[in-house]
Amino acid sequence: MQFGERIKEQRKIKNMTQEDVAKHLHVSRKTISSWENENSYPDIKSLVKISDLYQISLDTLLNEDSGLKEYLQKDKVQDNFVELKYVINALFYLAVLLVVILKNYSSLFFLLGVFLLRLACDHFMKESRLLNIDYDLPFRNWNRSLPVKIFFISSFVFIFGFAGWGIYADFNNLNTNLPLIAMGISLQVMNLILYIIDKFHIR
Repeated sequence: MQFGERIKEQRKIKNMTQEDVAKHLHVSRKTISSWENENSYPDIKSLVKISDLYQISLDTLLNEDSGLKEYLQKDKVQDNFVELKYVINALFYLAVLLVVILKNYSSLFFLLGVFLLRLACDHFMKESRLLNIDYDLPFRNWNRSLPVKIFFISSFVFIFGFAGWGIYADFNNLNTNLPLIAMGISLQVMNLILYIIDKFHIR
């Protein structure tokens, strides 16, 4: 029996709706539907939760469907590229800050190089189909806990606040380096926390 058929059958045996399962696994109902129709597969952590929920061994789930095994191998490679993406993001924010503060050609070339590196990474992930549209990135799934939502909102408030401080300082001929540095640090901290949320699939 294929993975989608197996979990659909077990859900009906337990008399659960897709919404019930989605709440238990902390994903959207659409994601459950996608798994059952085999349009996508869960990551390894979700697979462990499914195993516990339906009381099916991981060996049974993996041995029944070769497509699931292939997906999990691909998912591991994808995780490595997600880590690379956040490293590039950190370099990009640093490059933007250097351009604004130093205002020289060296920092501009550094920014251009990091930008091209990010484009190349995204292009490779798209062409190799490593970038799955169902991949649970923080900005794609709002079915998350209150602390995570508060983090997103407060991060944007801080960043826009520092940006407004910088604009105010510029119009009043004040030192703009301090608000820009504060904004750069905030972006780096936000990038790091986003990486942690993404890496450990925090919801």
